[in-house]
Amino acid sequence: MSLKSKIKNSKKIAVFTRNHREYLEAAASRNEVRPERFTTFRSALRWTNAHLANTEHGAITIYFAPVGGDQGGEYEAILHQIYLDPVAGSTDTQEVLASELESTREEGLWEYEKPVKTLYVISHCHRLKNPVPISVLIKIADDKPISENYGYSYSLVYEKQTFSESELEIYPDEIFKPEKYKEGTTRTISVNVYERSSSARKACIEHYGWSCSVCGFNFQDSYGGIGKEFIHVHHLISLAKVDNGYEVNPITDLRPVCPNCHAMIHRETPPISLEDLRSILNTSEIE
Repeated sequence: MSLKSKIKNSKKIAVFTRNHREYLEAAASRNEVRPERFTTFRSALRWTNAHLANTEHGAITIYFAPVGGDQGGEYEAILHQIYLDPVAGSTDTQEVLASELESTREEGLWEYEKPVKTLYVISHCHRLKNPVPISVLIKIADDKPISENYGYSYSLVYEKQTFSESELEIYPDEIFKPEKYKEGTTRTISVNVYERSSSARKACIEHYGWSCSVCGFNFQDSYGGIGKEFIHVHHLISLAKVDNGYEVNPITDLRPVCPNCHAMIHRETPPISLEDLRSILNTSEIE
């Protein structure tokens, strides 16, 4: 699927970029009083793909990492408008720049440096209590996490989605030490818990689809209507290794798997990786 198609079809798109902390703090300060107040920032890059996302989906989330910072996305805001190739003195440019910070009013369009190619307008800027780790932000371009040494640029990412442990669909065979989990997690049952919560499951399947990530089996293809929208969701991080504060990213931490592969994954402790099980399956088919 092309990047343009991904942008048009993805429902949870966000932007990740860097900006100077003093500007981010100033924007957060004005939004503390009036969350809806606009702030206009500049970029020397042409935000073509972000502009497409903004046109297709309207206002989207934007995460900011301060220039020189190493904690990932420390600020979050709503990105309302992206204005490409601004022209000095034009009415449209002046209207967009009317929302800039007082401290940047003399910058113009950086006529004597690297010229401004993008103006973007945000609101509801605030500093996050818990910064968004770079590893949680997955690039739409290649479905990989942003590099930890990501430079002063921007990237389209999937909007961060985290779910508390109590929201997750958990299968009994994934719990090795029940005493580690808060009351309500462990249930004395003999069958899998299906659809305990649809939030993380839905986000995972929206991204990866309804086919098994190991063997490719699709229940609807084989069973017709009765198999529609049936699949297990496997936690790549063993639940035995996490505590009550566990949050999961449905794209990086979860995968859809069929019940057979799910059972085989948990035949060993620690669980067999999807890659190793796929290799075992392929070897078995050859024999």
